[in-house]
Amino acid sequence: MAKQIKNLAEVSERIKQAVKKKEKIILYGDSDVDGATSVIILKEAIERLGGEIDYCYFFDRATDGYGLNKPALKFLASRSPALLILVDLGIGNYKEITLANKQGFEVIVIDHHKIPEKLPPASLIIDPKQEDDEYDFKEMTAGGLCYKVAQLLLREDPEYDFFDRSFVELASLSVIADMMPQEKDNADIVVRGLNSLPTTNRLALQILEEKFAEESPSILYLSTKIISLLGASRISSSSHKADVFLALSTSQEGKIRRIVKRLEINLVKKHRARDEIVATIQEKLEGEKNPPLVFGGESFWSPIALGSAASRLVKLYGCPIFVYHQGEEESTGSVRCPKNVDSVELMRKCSKLLITFGGHAPASGFRVKNSKLNQFKNCLLKNHDQAID
Repeated sequence: MAKQIKNLAEVSERIKQAVKKKEKIILYGDSDVDGATSVIILKEAIERLGGEIDYCYFFDRATDGYGLNKPALKFLASRSPALLILVDLGIGNYKEITLANKQGFEVIVIDHHKIPEKLPPASLIIDPKQEDDEYDFKEMTAGGLCYKVAQLLLREDPEYDFFDRSFVELASLSVIADMMPQEKDNADIVVRGLNSLPTTNRLALQILEEKFAEESPSILYLSTKIISLLGASRISSSSHKADVFLALSTSQEGKIRRIVKRLEINLVKKHRARDEIVATIQEKLEGEKNPPLVFGGESFWSPIALGSAASRLVKLYGCPIFVYHQGEEESTGSVRCPKNVDSVELMRKCSKLLITFGGHAPASGFRVKNSKLNQFKNCLLKNHDQAID
């Protein structure tokens, strides 16, 4: 019998129990394409079962920091007790999940990032990278994992095929957006999702396909154009909703078109902010051809542009890139590394200096107190030098 992802069935049964008992359910996700599609898949599957989602929360990296965080828990505290499901994050939030438990939340983590030294005290954790998870494919997205949960939730639904098709479209976008290897489960998701996109029932995808149709020679290229635009999503400070979530989860055409216009404006701003970060780093490194590591940040650097700027810089310099937005007391950063460097392992050696960190080997993120920025930089340089000696 083929092995199943650890806790997949248990999470599905716990959600069914919560629906049956009419428990409050809160979905908490990252604001990127993978995080948003994950939340939508779970939301629509749970609602199809007859459950109600008490709240969907997306954190703002500029003001909250990364992952589950204290400002978010303060905002959500009045909604306790509830089943709090974290998607595309949480595996590195030991302290925050401990606090959530004290507030009366039962926490479930559905994540795909590298496992820290100490697992958080969540009720259930889905992450194929856990050492005792015997599933033979470790490189799934959060969207892919939530899709598998949804399959279990709705497998007896008479309209299963309709929902399965809708969810696999979203999961395929998550795989492409996160640049995960298109092998095994991911390959199946991408093939089925992209094949379904031209006849999608999701209004936002219909509108976006129509928008990019003339300039897209293939469905794969079309999907990357859609993902690029959705990646310019911002967070509403009042509702804690991400544009990408709002667009993909509504059936109101006027609302979608307004969001698309906002995304187009945001995308232009994001590209300008990315170019500004890259130009600033290049100016600082003028004449330095082979830096061992790039580390820099400013208070005016946009958090939404950090990842794309770091990706461009790692191609230019071929070394680990650490760029951050400096807040009043803390800084939130993005990391990109060449293939021969594991960004998470590098930061793990400096973990005592960090508030949180985590992600994948080539791409990750961190939060650090401003008072420890120089120590963090020196620690990274020291450990990177040792790794390549």
